[in-house]
Amino acid sequence: MSRSSVSIQPNFWSRLDGLSQSDRSAIGQKILLGHLWLTIVGLAVRVWMGWATQSLSLLADSLHTLIDAVSATLSLMALSSPDRFNGRESWSHGPLETALILALTAVLGFGGLSLGSIAIHQLTLTPSLAMMPAITSAMIQVMALVIIAQSVAAFLQYRIGGHLSSIALKIHALQFLQDVWLNIGLLISLVLISLGYRWLDSMLTIALVLTSGISLWRVILRQLPTLIQPVAIAPEALKQLARQVQSVTQCVTVQSRGVVGRQVWVEMTLVLHPEFMGSQNWVTQQIEALIRDRYGPVQVRIEVAGDRLEKDEDRE
Repeated sequence: MSRSSVSIQPNFWSRLDGLSQSDRSAIGQKILLGHLWLTIVGLAVRVWMGWATQSLSLLADSLHTLIDAVSATLSLMALSSPDRFNGRESWSHGPLETALILALTAVLGFGGLSLGSIAIHQLTLTPSLAMMPAITSAMIQVMALVIIAQSVAAFLQYRIGGHLSSIALKIHALQFLQDVWLNIGLLISLVLISLGYRWLDSMLTIALVLTSGISLWRVILRQLPTLIQPVAIAPEALKQLARQVQSVTQCVTVQSRGVVGRQVWVEMTLVLHPEFMGSQNWVTQQIEALIRDRYGPVQVRIEVAGDRLEKDEDRE
């Protein structure tokens, strides 16, 4: 039993390391979908328990769970978008991602201000807090199971993301793992509230509302470095690099986005001399190597148009 259990684990991780890019992308999407489903379940549990007991802290903690759900959605979009390559993601986002983040900001702003104002009102006008919700041991056990399940899933996701070389999996897992201390604090506070320290519900609500802004800012910095898809590299610089490769007579339709030094996505159309049309793959590899040496991690998509564009321009 011990020998088989020891040999299974290395084989599992070694199989992940040997997967193709398409398989890695498919596995990453399944993992993110599973974590998103688990996050939605956790969100439903928090909202239901908070509404049933009128606990502001549980409702405030649901804001963090909502941020985690949006983070999973953004990571899933980065893996499944047809504008990005399979496996290694280019972190540049479009109108859909921008609208999603703006909607999340609006919800957090409204929900955070509402919960924070109610918590402050309870602390100032009801010092005894006799009407605060009573947390039962069954509720604490349910919350503990949900938090443990989410934490284990996030840890496994981070480790698998490292073996799959998936930035999306690792960043989303970190988003949850960095807030684990908040979940631990929530469980401890729920235990104390059940013992009679009901003023902790309002105090914890204020703390969770404030930290939700920090969590949202982390998502924006890590997963939305560019909201309007600005040009990452000047087209003139990319054209100059492309022309250094033998047989390239013209470089048109140059586009780039992402963050230089982290991940850049480049698309261009080349015009090759007719004698070199049979060496398109070699030309593409040379240009990609030149761009990578100068600008770091990059994904390049190149289309070859032959000498058709050049002839059309000469006619004009």
